[in-house]
Amino acid sequence: MSSSSLPGNTPSPPPKPSSAPPGYPEITVDGQRVLSQLENTATLRRASSNSNDIPTIAQGLFTIQPGSANLLNPLGHCTTRDVSADVDHGPGDTSDARSISSGRSSKSGFRKRLSRLFKGDPKVKEPVPTSVAASAPVTLVGTEERIQSATLDRDAVSVSLGLHSPAQSAGMSSTPLIVPATQPQPIPAASGTFRVDIFPENVIKPIYKTDLPKPHARVDMTPQLVYCCSLLSKAQEPLQPTSDSDVSQDSLLDDKEKEWVQIIDPVLQDRYRLLVEQLVRAFADNPLKTSDVITEIVLVSPVLDRDTYRSLLSCFISKFEQTRALDVILLQGLVQLVECASSGYLVDDDLVRIANVLSKELSITHIGTSDHPVQLTLSLARVLDVMVTGKVKDLNRERDHQPMLQLLDGLKNSDNVVQKYEATYAYQALQYAPDDETPLQVLWRYGKVAAAGAGAVSSVFKLDPEGFLKGIESLQEIGAAAVEAISTGIEVVESLRVGADGAIRASENKFDFMKKRSWYLALQGTALFIRQGRISDFNLVVNQVPCRHNANFQWGICRQVGEIAVDPLWDVPVRQQAVDFLGELYRSGSDWKPHVDVKRWILTILIQISELSDVSIKDRAVALLLKLKMDDTTEFLSFFSLSRRLPLPSSSPLLAKVQEIPKLEYDLHVLRLMRIDDYKQAVYIDPMAKLNLQDTDDNLFPLMDKVRDFIAGNTQVMLILGDSGAGKSTFNRHLEHKLWQEYKAGGRIPLFINLPSLERPERDLVGEQLRTYNFLEDQIRELKLHRQFALICDGYDESQLKSNLHTTNFFNQDGQWDVKLLITCRTQYLGPDYRSRFEPKAVDHYTRIANDLFQLAVIAPFSKEQIEDYVEHYVPLEPRAWVKKDYMDKLEAIPNLMDLVRNPFLLTLSLEALPTVVQGKTDLSRLRVTRAELHDTFVRHWMAVNKRRLEDQRLDRENQVAFEELLETGFEQSGVKFQQDLATAIFVHQDGRPVVEYIKKHDKSSWKAAFFSMDCETSLLREASLLSRAGTQYRFVHRSILEYFFSCTICGPTKEHDEFDPPVHSDTPATSPTISTHPLSQRNLVAEPSIIQFLAERVQLDSGFKDELLAIIELSKTDDQATGAAANAITILVKARVRFNGADLRGIRIPGADISGGEFDSAQLQEADLTDVNLTKSWIRQADFTNARMERVQFGELP
Repeated sequence: MSSSSLPGNTPSPPPKPSSAPPGYPEITVDGQRVLSQLENTATLRRASSNSNDIPTIAQGLFTIQPGSANLLNPLGHCTTRDVSADVDHGPGDTSDARSISSGRSSKSGFRKRLSRLFKGDPKVKEPVPTSVAASAPVTLVGTEERIQSATLDRDAVSVSLGLHSPAQSAGMSSTPLIVPATQPQPIPAASGTFRVDIFPENVIKPIYKTDLPKPHARVDMTPQLVYCCSLLSKAQEPLQPTSDSDVSQDSLLDDKEKEWVQIIDPVLQDRYRLLVEQLVRAFADNPLKTSDVITEIVLVSPVLDRDTYRSLLSCFISKFEQTRALDVILLQGLVQLVECASSGYLVDDDLVRIANVLSKELSITHIGTSDHPVQLTLSLARVLDVMVTGKVKDLNRERDHQPMLQLLDGLKNSDNVVQKYEATYAYQALQYAPDDETPLQVLWRYGKVAAAGAGAVSSVFKLDPEGFLKGIESLQEIGAAAVEAISTGIEVVESLRVGADGAIRASENKFDFMKKRSWYLALQGTALFIRQGRISDFNLVVNQVPCRHNANFQWGICRQVGEIAVDPLWDVPVRQQAVDFLGELYRSGSDWKPHVDVKRWILTILIQISELSDVSIKDRAVALLLKLKMDDTTEFLSFFSLSRRLPLPSSSPLLAKVQEIPKLEYDLHVLRLMRIDDYKQAVYIDPMAKLNLQDTDDNLFPLMDKVRDFIAGNTQVMLILGDSGAGKSTFNRHLEHKLWQEYKAGGRIPLFINLPSLERPERDLVGEQLRTYNFLEDQIRELKLHRQFALICDGYDESQLKSNLHTTNFFNQDGQWDVKLLITCRTQYLGPDYRSRFEPKAVDHYTRIANDLFQLAVIAPFSKEQIEDYVEHYVPLEPRAWVKKDYMDKLEAIPNLMDLVRNPFLLTLSLEALPTVVQGKTDLSRLRVTRAELHDTFVRHWMAVNKRRLEDQRLDRENQVAFEELLETGFEQSGVKFQQDLATAIFVHQDGRPVVEYIKKHDKSSWKAAFFSMDCETSLLREASLLSRAGTQYRFVHRSILEYFFSCTICGPTKEHDEFDPPVHSDTPATSPTISTHPLSQRNLVAEPSIIQFLAERVQLDSGFKDELLAIIELSKTDDQATGAAANAITILVKARVRFNGADLRGIRIPGADISGGEFDSAQLQEADLTDVNLTKSWIRQADFTNARMERVQFGELP
């Protein structure tokens, strides 16, 4: 520490006359003349008598006069302050220890003089040690209210005080310096220095908001209850006028909140208050105090009344005192509880008790190697901060204050750098937390003088960057030295004693302001700026505060900025700016001069930020780390949470208990784990979509983004259309998987529903699905009344539904299921008026369509880039001879194959079948591959693989015998026949609904037993088939497989393409016993476009099948039983692009046929039965329809 010598007795001009009112002593600090407390109060009251505002800097103007002082001359005592120490020293620096020398001769004389001073004797001169004063006014206001004792009188604003009277000031040298009434705003930093625009503007204080409940609806989550109570409390608070400089960034109620407050009647308000009180009682009665209930109850504390709050605080303190092993969550909750206390809720004894408990725990654990000591040190500092703000008076010097000082003083030398800095901060906080007999309190109690340092302590709490900066500057250069002198004088009177050897010795100092540093006060002020949302002012202060080069100050600023970055209550842009702020601090070498430990601390904070789940914040930190870690600086290994608050509770067990809500979250948790585990999609490519069927592929968007917008928005129903195999089911399952992964307790519940698997989806859609997961009826009722769902309904077309599920299930009506309904359906299944099946009805008029509640998306085929992406992920799934390039080369070489595999399911089949398709082929450009041929090849490949599997498998005796018999008859042929028969049975017995439920007890005598019994041969064929099983339910792996096998019963692969040679169209209609038994007579295929497409491709591959179909059409002219088969036959031929221009079709009977797009120019259609025929977009120029039956014919547009 440097010291300055006393000035000589050089002549000086006479001082400026005093402006102090008569009868009041004039007081000078280091030669600075200021007003006494009474004088200042009177002056400021007069200056502000015409305004309610707090006095401005101009109103507090005073004169600074350098001069000499020799208060301690009788003792030979000189005390000075090294201002530079407040700028440069780091934690554990001992340069702040003061030097005291004493003499024996003048003890009694000095006591007399000091006694006369306190009695107001004007004859006594009380100069103080010399220090050059800075020309900075000290502007003081009250602190932000935390506890009642912390609130200052806003009408009487104190300033720094000295110790001499007007009469005595005449003998002192004087050089007047007037402080200007208004100070210019600091300008932005020059290029290469620290920026002042990282936080460009002040923002609204961050607060947590949730959806507001409907009146008298149950509040299910504690955060929502707290939000409701805070709104009701805010609405009842009178509007408090404040000065311009003290305006905090509090948010007013918005229109939605005001409207909600207006409709909440007093009965419901009392209900909310009762719930809050019951939560506290439930917490107190809970012996475990688990982390979830601690997190939940701490969130409630800001809305408690005083008695309930104090009861909760007592419960926390008692639990912490009784806990043997440190409970970090309990500790964090206790500190957060203290910090959020309303004015008047805390008493001094609370904080003293908490501080002592933390100190005791820290003294036990600080030697360990865990992170607990750091957490305890930080927690102690935060409690001490509250004590400083609240001016706690009950710290006992011997019992409380001194042991904590000694403990923290030791921790300042810790090997753990993080703990060292945090202990230094806590040490400073304890310095500013006065004990029960500090000299400063003596001065206040007697009302004679107030130390200059006291003014600076208060000034940092003013939300005015200019006043803040001046207060810190004054503390460093004026006030600190004055308080040192004052405290030293008092201590000489009270603390010096004569030792046994007759020498005067200094007892343990009761108040050592020399150990107080302005950087602590500066951090208190910056923290207040942040709490009030004044982040732009915070930016300005950090840039210009005099102690900005101090390592402790830099460390604290980094922690405060890091807390902003990790706090989800701040807006994302503000959090990103906080990350940028850390980078700016790291790089500002010339202006901020970051200490090497501070740079390491910044890296440590950024690493913690880079581990957040918020992608935008995480990526910002990662990018910054990559830039900053180019030098050799490394982060610290020590870790503790940057967040000042416990995370928001993911569940509300206390609220559920007091409202007797059935336990659901565990069962939902089990369902979540089960559904996540069930997801087995090996390759997934995000599909693109368009807004409607008419839109072009130039206006595509990611389907997942659109669906997420739907779930987050106001729309109630979303319909997703796509061709067969377009990836609708794959997308649905992936969506459910993602939503379950993101699910938080109390949030919207994702529920995948396979519509064909339910018996009555049009009446009890959600309840029936939940019962399959073994939910009980009271749980289902609870979910219906109080939870929200995202229903993902798959296979509307497969379930053969015609009803509007939203309407028939009464979704989103009072007392009914609250859902977002997403439905997928094949494009081919829908008619022109399909929207009426999906659009919800308006709530006010149930018969009216609500178009604004419905939206549509159509899945687009894969692009070439998506195909390549799929192949790239497909190749590594198992060992293959081909690489990605091999597959892509073949796909592009075979004509039209790339167009075919734009369908995701066909792409999957193609990749499996492609090696077989091209085997032995040299000129791939001559190959022609159809959808049917891909299925043929895939099925052959599948059956061959399963045959080899069974051959290599060790079977038991009965199964081995059955397998050998199947080999004798042809295993592959038997497997294909098994699946064709099953497909036929599904269409015959279940009208094409793909899910078959087999329960042996009920179905052993039904048609299902032939396919699902435990017979050895049946079991082997079933296991080798393209079937999937979920419990008692079976289905083909994809509906197109079901449709393929059914189409094969009408026309399968030709003999040259099929080594199995299944029996197909062996008889023509002319030779068959009766047309009524023909497969085309069994079912109207017009409503099965996928089957029609398979058969149309067979026409192109097999001329015999084409001739058969033409013969059936001809037969319909004379055979009434052939009309159904003929309608199917001509539909297939038209889809195969067979032309009928000029054809003799007189008298054909094809009611209900779909010949849209066909070519019938000049066709002879006299007396033909064309009832319900679809002729849309057909070519019928000069066609003859004389006497034809044309009821309900669809032309689309008139010819």
